[in-house]
Amino acid sequence: MKKACSLDLWLVITGLIILCAVLLLFRQRVTDDHLILEDSSQNTSAINIMELQNYSGLDLTNLPNGAIRTFYEKYHLDKGDNLLQIYTLEQIFLLAGIQKLASSSYIFSSSDGAMVKVESKSEQHILLTLEKNNQDISLRLIIPEDKFSQRWLKKVTKIKYEANNY
Repeated sequence: MKKACSLDLWLVITGLIILCAVLLLFRQRVTDDHLILEDSSQNTSAINIMELQNYSGLDLTNLPNGAIRTFYEKYHLDKGDNLLQIYTLEQIFLLAGIQKLASSSYIFSSSDGAMVKVESKSEQHILLTLEKNNQDISLRLIIPEDKFSQRWLKKVTKIKYEANNY
């Protein structure tokens, strides 16, 4: 009797562990499909990353000379058809229904836990590229002024910012 009871308990615990693992995987997949925008008051908005393909980003045919044009010319050669679209941070906020910000501090987080803090006076100087890697579509943080890509971040899933609208 005692042996059967401990076997039942073991089966219940094993089942709960498997259920928790499945729920965690499902939760991770849901957050990977969305870009979460969170202000300092923890108000959030979300954008479905797959749906970003339906919105046009930067007009790549008329880029002015400067860091963004130089970045695009070099980066596009490397990525080819895997580079689906390029957005400024300002465009991303507008798509999420967030008014232009006076923020100069952003914290970008990726699905693997990496974080990058970016200080900038303009959302125009921060880019997010929509890229395809096998069947996976994700966002990548690009700072064109970074000569050695030290603040670039793959698979961006969250942006935290100061909520100082102007």
